[in-house]
Amino acid sequence: MALYRQLGDTQGSAFALYWLGLLACWTSHNYPLAHALAEEALALQTALNNKSGMADALLMSAYIALNQGNYPEARHFIEQGLACFKEAHDSWGMASALQYLGRVMLEQGDFALAHTKLEESGAISIELGYKNGIAFALGLKGHVALRLGDTATARSLIEESLALHREVGQQSGMAESLFLLAKVSQAEGNYAAARTLYEKCLALLEKLNEQDLQIRCLSGLGVVAMEEGRPASAVLLWSVAAQMREAQGILMPPLDRTDYEPAETSARTLLGAKTFASLWAQGYTMTPEQVLALQEQDITPTPPSSLSPPAGVKPPPPTNYPNGLTAREVEVLRLLAQGWTDHQIAERLVISPRTVNKHLTTIYSKIRVPSRSAATRYAIERKLV
Repeated sequence: MALYRQLGDTQGSAFALYWLGLLACWTSHNYPLAHALAEEALALQTALNNKSGMADALLMSAYIALNQGNYPEARHFIEQGLACFKEAHDSWGMASALQYLGRVMLEQGDFALAHTKLEESGAISIELGYKNGIAFALGLKGHVALRLGDTATARSLIEESLALHREVGQQSGMAESLFLLAKVSQAEGNYAAARTLYEKCLALLEKLNEQDLQIRCLSGLGVVAMEEGRPASAVLLWSVAAQMREAQGILMPPLDRTDYEPAETSARTLLGAKTFASLWAQGYTMTPEQVLALQEQDITPTPPSSLSPPAGVKPPPPTNYPNGLTAREVEVLRLLAQGWTDHQIAERLVISPRTVNKHLTTIYSKIRVPSRSAATRYAIERKLV
């Protein structure tokens, strides 16, 4: 980039900015930096009236918005990018943008429109002989069918997608197809098969730098563990996934959340708040490898003390909370220690996620801890949960 700028080569500078932005996304998950680079690349490409270059920068902004959970913004960027690709008569770009648009619409629950966009993406990919594009469109159409309750069609489409990815050696696509097949097996009630598929996906992901899918596999395995009657294992899996998600700044996709939340509620009820929080804190200190190794063992959580209050009854708060914490801050800390996300805490306390974040900043400062895991340990050690 420095050399291109010395040469006064605007196109080269825009190209370098784009790839620096992608590296910021993929290697360090530094989304603020990536967004700034994407905006700078977009400005240069706009000045050059390079429609395909503009579209590439817009799709990078969409990728960033997706990972930050902002689906409306991602959809806006993709639709802008798709319009630019169409103006440039860039069929390869159109196929890619339509696939991304299908992904976003799928997560937003707009299944019919998602299917239409994926059909368009697949048709263009067939014309181009672009097998990866065909495979990704098939897999995502399978996911749409799954969400509509048609598991037979879902399995057929995703298996076809997996075969195509294998044919061209696209390992990322293979991993995504295995993940989706695990979801299909879950929906069919075949939890042993789902578990095997998630584990195959994780084994393949060890060779790739795709932590977002690894996190999703760990969360999915937790749901399977709950269905198999292993709530303690489930909590450890969800906790290590949450730890990774927090470290990478990646939010749980909406459809994954619809699978996770009922299972998490069941685990919390079965184990009780204190045991759930203890297991969550334990998982937060472990690596994925350590948690996966424990899956073969019978994890028996330590039951709450017989002196603990009955389920659903909170102990009376102390007159003075430690470290100058307010009653509201203790309330937020208790929920955090039980594994609740900022969004869930906000809904429970009827406040905004921004307010939750402000409370957590103050809590961390008062109790002198740097992270959620440390705050969880603090809450448990001081018997605040």
